[in-house]
Amino acid sequence: MDVLTHAVLGALSASALRAKSPRYRTAAIGAISALLPDLDVFIRSAEDPLLVLEYHRHFSHSLLFAPLGAVLATFLLWPLWRNHFTRLRAYSISLTGYISACLLDACTSYGTYLLWPLPFEAVALSIVAVIDPAFTLVLAIALIFSLARKPAAVYGIFAGILYLVAFGGLQHKRAHQTAKNWATERQMMDARIEVKPTLANLLLWRTLVVHQNQIYANAVFLPPFGEAMWYEGASRALFDPNTYPKESRAYKDLQRFYHLTNGMLIADPDNPQRIGDGRYAMLPHSLVPLWGIEINISKPDETPKFFTQRDNSPMVRNTFLQMLFGRPL
Repeated sequence: MDVLTHAVLGALSASALRAKSPRYRTAAIGAISALLPDLDVFIRSAEDPLLVLEYHRHFSHSLLFAPLGAVLATFLLWPLWRNHFTRLRAYSISLTGYISACLLDACTSYGTYLLWPLPFEAVALSIVAVIDPAFTLVLAIALIFSLARKPAAVYGIFAGILYLVAFGGLQHKRAHQTAKNWATERQMMDARIEVKPTLANLLLWRTLVVHQNQIYANAVFLPPFGEAMWYEGASRALFDPNTYPKESRAYKDLQRFYHLTNGMLIADPDNPQRIGDGRYAMLPHSLVPLWGIEINISKPDETPKFFTQRDNSPMVRNTFLQMLFGRPL
């Protein structure tokens, strides 16, 4: 989730447990603590471009690591307000803010290792986009009122949960069922289906159907009331990471990337050295990946290069807006 929403939710969560603590300082500790899990973006290496992808939302976002993360937050913040909080009180506020960030990230579609180091898969509920202005606004309004009255924080958290579960959860279910119906019509009975909200809204969804080593990307507009609008998209064969010699670095890196993408690797048809993450694209019905790695086919032991491709051209923006408003292309 974006930095602003994490900070607002962390402040709101801390305010709900404020007791007799100073309200502005309590909110500040909760907000700052909620930002600490995302310090994992600094775990990176020029010699290993996949490292940042592997460790984003990894151990730092685990509920089992959160008590240690809260210790760090307390160590950093308590000296600033030692005259207003005991260490234990500052720790409890920090822990609340830290946990709020872990849980919120699990609601997005990237994948969060909530129970690391236990051998569980990353949690990706896909019920909210990484940036959702409506959700952030609900929390921000509640936070403003909570600084005056503590019960407003509880009501705000309840409203946020209602938004995620009742609206986001319902929209996710509708998108999944629509994609399932599309796959069933094409006799893809055993297809794997994933659906993800697009940026800043819960109305336009990206659907991914994987069947017989082929990936299909489509989009669906889901108004709260009314008929859905389906947008037929691209399809492409999945990339096989076993095409390189097993002793080569390329093979090992591609196996790691394969795991990170849940098997949704795709090769650029115009540049077979570019292997991308098929889960994400600028347009929800596209299979032009946002990022990936470029491997030198003739030198498979070289360090791969990380690439990004974000097309913000007027044509792409216009196409997205047309779909966002449920208009035919």
